[in-house]
Amino acid sequence: MPRRVGNLLKYRLERLFLRGAHYRLLVIALLIGAVSLLAGRLVFADGGFNSEGEAVWWAFLRLTDPGYLGDDVGTFRRLVSTIVTVLGYVLFLGALIAIMTQWLNQTIDRLESGLTPIAQDDHIVILGFTNRTAKIVSELLMSGDRLERFLTRVGRRRLHVAILADEKASVLVQELRERLGPLYDESRITVRTGSLLRPDHLARVDFLNAAVVILPGTDFAKDGTLQSDARVVKALLAISTHATAEQPLPLLVAEIFDPRKERLARRAYQGEVEIVASRAVIARLVAQCLLHPGLSRVHDAMLSRSGEAQVFIRESDVLSGQRFGDALDRYDRALLLGVTRRDAHGVNAFLCTDDDFQIQTGDHLVVLAPDYEQTVPQPAPPEQEETVAFKHTLQLTPTKRRVLVLGWSRKLPAILQELGRYQRAEFELVIVSRMSIAERERRLAAMHYPESVRVQLLEMDYTLPEEISALRPEEYDNILIIASDWWGNTDATDARTLMGCMVLAEVLGTAKRRPKVLVEILDPENERFAQPIADDLLVTPLVLSYQLAQASLRRELGAVFDELFGPGGAELASYPPSELGLGDSATFSSLVDGGRRRGELVIGVRRGMGGDATVTLVPPRDEEIHFDRSTEIVVVRNPDAKHANGAAP
Repeated sequence: MPRRVGNLLKYRLERLFLRGAHYRLLVIALLIGAVSLLAGRLVFADGGFNSEGEAVWWAFLRLTDPGYLGDDVGTFRRLVSTIVTVLGYVLFLGALIAIMTQWLNQTIDRLESGLTPIAQDDHIVILGFTNRTAKIVSELLMSGDRLERFLTRVGRRRLHVAILADEKASVLVQELRERLGPLYDESRITVRTGSLLRPDHLARVDFLNAAVVILPGTDFAKDGTLQSDARVVKALLAISTHATAEQPLPLLVAEIFDPRKERLARRAYQGEVEIVASRAVIARLVAQCLLHPGLSRVHDAMLSRSGEAQVFIRESDVLSGQRFGDALDRYDRALLLGVTRRDAHGVNAFLCTDDDFQIQTGDHLVVLAPDYEQTVPQPAPPEQEETVAFKHTLQLTPTKRRVLVLGWSRKLPAILQELGRYQRAEFELVIVSRMSIAERERRLAAMHYPESVRVQLLEMDYTLPEEISALRPEEYDNILIIASDWWGNTDATDARTLMGCMVLAEVLGTAKRRPKVLVEILDPENERFAQPIADDLLVTPLVLSYQLAQASLRRELGAVFDELFGPGGAELASYPPSELGLGDSATFSSLVDGGRRRGELVIGVRRGMGGDATVTLVPPRDEEIHFDRSTEIVVVRNPDAKHANGAAP
């Protein structure tokens, strides 16, 4: 029975202590009071005090301040004073400091864990920490004039980014410090821990008062990209439950892997939403590079701050009511690509349209230019006679192309579908992977692609030189080394990709014929290792992060990127000047005029391949461009332009 009573007392004391620092301080205060009362009564009984209260106060002073120890007279009083003073060191100083230190540490840990809600207005919220998040933050912070125009529209002087992720905030902060380097600023970046599927956790980043919410995907979801898409749709539903007439939901920019779920995602959100269908984007980029090797450098030039030109959006007041063909002549150091137009379903982009396409009031101009100042239309030039003649017929795509694919990815079915859209081209793909043929056939069975795309599956290890040599890679037109998303993380995936690059370089080292090599990697730090073998290099997370970041700063850019890099619609292409019947040189103005006769927009030229390639976009119209054997003219063309004559599709 005494043991049970002792256990009960210890249990009660444990529960009291675990209730927090306030209760621990209360226990220590009670102990201090008890010691003071007991010692005061003992010395009061010994005499020398006027009252018991005076004796208790004497004991309390000795308990809290050892400096009084030398003032006492008498053996008994000195003995009691010594005992009380020692207890003071233990209870008043030791226990108090221990409790306060533990409470402070727990408070700091709780704050570092990212559970405290923030209070911000018109900030940008990123939901989820994936292999895109750090790059999105970097793009936002380094967007320069575009960021300034965004802040002006929302009435802010400085950008603030709030990130909500499942991982502990302190760990993510350290990773952001390493990835962003000097860009990291604690006053501009806040990380919170929580699930984006729970409304109470979403409140930690004050999402209702945000200007934009970004939902990036991840290449390495535990259950594949199906889980990533389901997570995005569920988050859209969770945010939509807070929609009210008084406080509309912020613009949401989300990444969906499967383009078939794009309509579902738009229906799940009750506010304005822009969707980036990443598989379709990557499929379009891969298809363009297979058909037009070297085009990845054009992608880099258009989708990075280091490029010579970027896509800008501006109001169309000056050009309202004009024909698209006439508006093209209103620029010198820029090129009008088209317009964006809002309707009840969102924003639509019309790029490389017919000359008779009418620019309407409320449209926004899509301009490719070196900087925003160059996007202002110039006064209308006087009419001039057309003097340059070009060939009017051209086979823009090869009739047949053999492609060797090294690796397997969930993106491959979308790539096959995209290749099937090119009606004047036939593709024969040999896909090599360690994944079983039966498993790959099962995954391909759910996707439908035309008979013009023929597929052969081989179960081999492309990191073994003898197995690659047996495939005779020099006999193919293109080789695609694709990032295999089933390895679990970026480092492991890129390590295998780079090993494949080294093996391929060894096998092709003595070959008389060398196919064009396209390499996909996931970490930009590995780009330099793949450049010696790659004619085209796609860092797909960078492309997707750029699109998500820029669409959040200017919503219309989402529709432009979807039209230019999504399935169907306008596309990039390149071909030698000889196929246009040109000589050794031509002015950029004559190239633009000739391109319009063919229904294309000439945006610049590319010279060289691989890491040595250079891209020149929208030079001055009167600049003379000299051609050599490596020169290719880069164009934007739209097979559907005849159907876009001023009306939304």
